[in-house]
Amino acid sequence: MAKSTETSSRQTQRATAKTYTSPKPTTPLRNQNLRHHYATKTYDKTRDILLVMQKLGHKKIETTMLYTQLLTFNEEEEYTVKTATNIKEATELLEHGFEYIQEIDGIKLYRKRK
Repeated sequence: MAKSTETSSRQTQRATAKTYTSPKPTTPLRNQNLRHHYATKTYDKTRDILLVMQKLGHKKIETTMLYTQLLTFNEEEEYTVKTATNIKEATELLEHGFEYIQEIDGIKLYRKRK
């Protein structure tokens, strides 16, 4: 007897199920990855670093900037980062060797190599 070249509906269902089964992630999804994603997306949407800082519950803006991936550190280039909200604070930072980076929502960011 010759084999039939037609496939049964059961075989088609099995092949379709194998094709559309979602693959397992290659790397585990961690809580920290979700926080980074949430922080970055929130900042992209609002451009308000202080709002992101509040939503993540951070006390230091530097931590929030790391989570939003606005601030990255290389081992060769480590910085101390400070903020200033008025001229007096900005003047003190400049006198202590900090350089101006940018202003976000009225907060001026400064950095100095370690």
